[in-house]
Amino acid sequence: MICSNCRNKKIRCDGVKPKCGSCTGSRKYVQCDYNGIRPTVPNILPLRKGEACIPCRRKKKKCSGRRPFCETCAVAGHGDQCHYEHEARPNLTASLLEHTQELEARLQMYEGPSAPVTPFGFGAISYASSPSSSSSSANSSSFDPGPSGSRAPCFTNPPSTSSMECLDYYAISNLEGDSSGQIPPFTSATCPSMDSPHPMLQPGPPADRLLCFRMMFLAHGAHLGLCLSEEKLNALRLGDLSGAVLQPAMVHTAHVWGHLFWQLKHSISLPEEEMYLCKLAVDSLKHLPQSSPDIITWLGAHGLMGLYFFRRGDICRGREFILKASNIVLESNLHITLPLSEATNAFHLGAAVDESEERMSTLCQLLYVEKVSELMLKLPLQFNNQLDDEFQAAFTSTRPSASGNSLAILRTGSVSLLRETRQLLSGWDDWGSGQPNCSPWYNRYWSLIERLHKNLCSISQVHLRSTFDQQDHDTQLVLKFCVLVTSTALGDLHKHFASTNSESRRQCVDSAVEIVSVTSTLGDEDFDFLDPILSSCWSSTAKTLVQEGNNTLYASSIPVMLDVLRRAENTIRRATPSVSNM
Repeated sequence: MICSNCRNKKIRCDGVKPKCGSCTGSRKYVQCDYNGIRPTVPNILPLRKGEACIPCRRKKKKCSGRRPFCETCAVAGHGDQCHYEHEARPNLTASLLEHTQELEARLQMYEGPSAPVTPFGFGAISYASSPSSSSSSANSSSFDPGPSGSRAPCFTNPPSTSSMECLDYYAISNLEGDSSGQIPPFTSATCPSMDSPHPMLQPGPPADRLLCFRMMFLAHGAHLGLCLSEEKLNALRLGDLSGAVLQPAMVHTAHVWGHLFWQLKHSISLPEEEMYLCKLAVDSLKHLPQSSPDIITWLGAHGLMGLYFFRRGDICRGREFILKASNIVLESNLHITLPLSEATNAFHLGAAVDESEERMSTLCQLLYVEKVSELMLKLPLQFNNQLDDEFQAAFTSTRPSASGNSLAILRTGSVSLLRETRQLLSGWDDWGSGQPNCSPWYNRYWSLIERLHKNLCSISQVHLRSTFDQQDHDTQLVLKFCVLVTSTALGDLHKHFASTNSESRRQCVDSAVEIVSVTSTLGDEDFDFLDPILSSCWSSTAKTLVQEGNNTLYASSIPVMLDVLRRAENTIRRATPSVSNM
């Protein structure tokens, strides 16, 4: 107990009655009063978060948590204002554990009891249940599966609307999705079970929207290395799942990629619908249909799905599809053969001239994905060296053009030169100490510079011609990508001797200026379709301008060029966050 006088003076009180020691020793008369004084609050355990009364939480005071009113409110004389929430907030650890258990239960309900958990939200490639096998579903009687047995509708008479009008056929206002402009990866929280009666999953997108996705896929086929015969392209436009002309897996893969491009165009996120289409594509790639043993299209579908999973951030799943594609190449004894046809210089929705060019374009696309993954993710190559040697022979003897086949070769060849450049520069300490005229390292150095100049000259000529021939924008964008990658490799080689050779410094800076010039022509929507490897190219170019540009004629323009590169690098990182940030 503390008397009123000691409490007011904030001094120690011994609590002796009727008069404490402090009041007894005072020179003046003081009244030692214990009436109306409550005992001091004993030491109590701290309250859990959210259990304090509302006034103490608002004023950030220490609260005893007593009911009906706490000690702080009682001393202040505001006991009538002391109120508590009906349900105190639970402990943070307990709350997180409860939420984790809930997510695990939902994930297990979707994937099945034996499916492993991956960052992308899928289990293994073999799903626990397939829409095509769920005969007990209430909606299975009213849905007509296609000839291949999948849940995607098979139709041969699409709506009579043009391809460009079809892209915007379905109104955005009729969709339920996130219009934030970002397409998040699938998670167990956003993707319910495939067996749940969701309107977007049962029985799937309507025929007119599937046509939109396929036309969107064909419109951007140059970015995916698409190269099919005209007969197969017509079957793909119609969504033919019979397997008579085209592998059904390619149709399902076109729906997946078209849906992704469609979401990017309209800045909307529909993960449930995308997962439904993705599951159909994955299921269609489990076994090669005996009725349609088209190995090349089957192989191309594996490569496209591997690239799709890379794009969505599931590197392990993407590697599974690329590994399976590599095994198909070995089992089928596929090769890149010469000579190549030069029958066309036009690019029409990825049309190939014959089966050999279709095979070469497919194999080049797989090599491209492999080499980009090695450069960005430091992953080992899964294809044998023989296929790469055959490609190098084809690359050096091919007359470049804007055809679908030549575009695939140019893009794969540009990335191969960048890969070879970085391998050569990394071996400088072991092989570069000899004389410039006799060292094996220098022989490779001069040979690589010669090939880079030749490739850059060819690409620039094809790019210029494509602008006069009014080629589509996607074709020109692929050619710009090749110019950027080749110029980056050439600039890195010249930068290696820029500090000791004035001519190397000049050509190094010229390559950087060319990269900035091409980058400045890219629109904001172009970054959605560019490969994330350009991020490292722009970063390397920026370092070159900072280190070597101040001593050249471009010194006054260096800040402006650096701003162009930094904005481009930040934009492509936002467009492909799953891959660029790895």
